[in-house]
Amino acid sequence: MKINAGEIRVGMLLEYKNDLWQVLKTQHVKPGKGGAFAQVEMKSLNKNTKLNERFRSSETVEKASLEETTFNYLYSDEVNYFFMDPKTFEQIEIKKETVGDKGKLLTENLQVSVSFLTLFKIFTEATYLVFLVLD
Repeated sequence: MKINAGEIRVGMLLEYKNDLWQVLKTQHVKPGKGGAFAQVEMKSLNKNTKLNERFRSSETVEKASLEETTFNYLYSDEVNYFFMDPKTFEQIEIKKETVGDKGKLLTENLQVSVSFLTLFKIFTEATYLVFLVLD
């Protein structure tokens, strides 16, 4: 789905330059001369590299289409977090480095939303922890 550069938000996943990028920072700039633009810092999920890019307000970028599924957090080991689909009882594992600092907030049986893009599993948010993130 195409979105305007002004609609880019932190945490979004974008398909750009034949790669999948997660938005880390975004800043909308209106210089005294010239048109407004969005300054976006992104991290590649495949290559683990960072990119700073400027998009004019009139430009569009491709937002990655994701399928969200609800899972319950089960437990963790040294490398992974383990989740279970409450409907099918299917268990999945997600690397701790993918979840990042949000993993510290996980408690047993916590409902979380996991987004899937083809073969990638991307941790998004814990359903009742959204207000904690905004605080």
